[in-house]
Amino acid sequence: MKKIVPFLTLLVGILGFNTAQAQCKADFSFYTNGNGTFVFADSSGNRYTSDDWTFGDGNSTSGNSGQVTHRYNRTGSFTVCRMVWDSANSCRDTFCTRITYTTSTCKAEFKSTISGDTVQFRDASNGAVYYSWDFGDNKISTAANPQHIYSKSGTYRVCLTIVDSSRTCIDTYCASVTIGSSCDATWVGSFQRLTGTFRIVNYKQTRVDYRWSFGNGDTTKTHNPTYTYAKPGTYVVCLEMYDSNLQCSDYYCDSISVDTSNNTGCRAYFTAQVSNDTVVQLTNWSQGFTNFKWYFPNGNTSSNRHERIVITTPGTYTICLFAEDSVSGCQDSVCQTVTIDSARGGRGCQAAFRVAVDTSQKFKLFLINSSSNKSSHSYYWSFGDGGSSTKRNPTHKYNSFGRYLVCLTITDSALNCTSTYCDSLGLDSTGRLLKADGFELEVIEDFASTPKIKAVDYNLYPNPTTNAFTVKLEENASLDAALTVYNLQGRLIAQSGFDRSQQSVIDLQGEVDGLYIVRIFDGENFVQTKIMKISK
Repeated sequence: MKKIVPFLTLLVGILGFNTAQAQCKADFSFYTNGNGTFVFADSSGNRYTSDDWTFGDGNSTSGNSGQVTHRYNRTGSFTVCRMVWDSANSCRDTFCTRITYTTSTCKAEFKSTISGDTVQFRDASNGAVYYSWDFGDNKISTAANPQHIYSKSGTYRVCLTIVDSSRTCIDTYCASVTIGSSCDATWVGSFQRLTGTFRIVNYKQTRVDYRWSFGNGDTTKTHNPTYTYAKPGTYVVCLEMYDSNLQCSDYYCDSISVDTSNNTGCRAYFTAQVSNDTVVQLTNWSQGFTNFKWYFPNGNTSSNRHERIVITTPGTYTICLFAEDSVSGCQDSVCQTVTIDSARGGRGCQAAFRVAVDTSQKFKLFLINSSSNKSSHSYYWSFGDGGSSTKRNPTHKYNSFGRYLVCLTITDSALNCTSTYCDSLGLDSTGRLLKADGFELEVIEDFASTPKIKAVDYNLYPNPTTNAFTVKLEENASLDAALTVYNLQGRLIAQSGFDRSQQSVIDLQGEVDGLYIVRIFDGENFVQTKIMKISK
């Protein structure tokens, strides 16, 4: 039996980040109900005028109840951000953390040995690298095999949360340890179609209060209840009990699945993971079968339980699995599509941008959008003040100066990928860029990879630059060849000729960070491009 920890604080500690201002606090914790459903809950105990959430998959919501629920339609890692604003205190705050929805099979488990009030816990998990123990008495540990001393008798719900080395798999296991005489809320369930009967295992006292929750909002105080669900799915069922005679309490949860679509209990299921652009790892999770047969896009087949194939040509392909049980006669089949894409990152999603000031306007910032750009991409910008956009290159107006956390999330259902990038930015009332950390923000395409006009063949590097940059002509130039640099207002910043090696070097030291126009003249033709100066 597995117990579910209500709040996975370990992952927040490993991957969380926030930007804070006085009085407001956007921190939150989360837990999963299974089947891709996550519950995000406020950790500060406050309520705010504006409370906006982005879930890292292109979806968002608003509300000030302090708790939101979101279901992900695919596995992966997602950056979840909460942005709060309090008009009474004129404060705002943003907190983000990265969560992972996975069907991976890392498994948390532990054993315990009790000696008086001392318990020695021994990790028995599979795939664990990071550990977070909750001993049930407001004490925690991150050791692999901790020893803990309890200050008084009772039954304590001890939970171990693990994270694997790639931080893509999280699992939690809970069990009760008893110091002296106390309660035991352990239960088991039996199911037929959508109806489940829940029975307490070991506890037979009479002066006990019970409270069952069935994972869908329904509850009951019945001792051993029978409950019928309205639809198939996976639910987390919890029992909370209190014995007024012994003055002890216990809490126990486990996930259960109810389904009517396959009454025989055997169902074919597999996952397909693309790596290194061309390798497809097929993991067969089917249970209750003795024989399998894979059908591949090139016409080949295989009878192995798991498979690994290579597809070198980009495109979308269908892979099917047929499963059969020779004993019961059960048969089932399932097909999935995989997309092979030769773009950077294998599956083609990469969110990225960098910040630059407009050298011609005092209160304007540019975001240079260097993200992947595909027709199947969906974009979601969160500007840190409650505003958002689904355009690739939006423009946004801030009503007040300050620092804001801007996040871009790219999702692509065709390529089955997602990517999120965040950076804090802002302007103060003097127009100074708050890099470490109303004005206008405009997103523009990255110019570093802009195709060159063939009339002038040149190389410009580095771009962006901290101070100096070099332009080298690839063909012999006349003595009249020249290089000039202007700010975005058109004011001449620097100029230079070319040496015998066809090179010219310009130093922008002393100039403000931002975008500049570079004009290159080879004696007959000229080309105009841009360079960005940004301090280290």
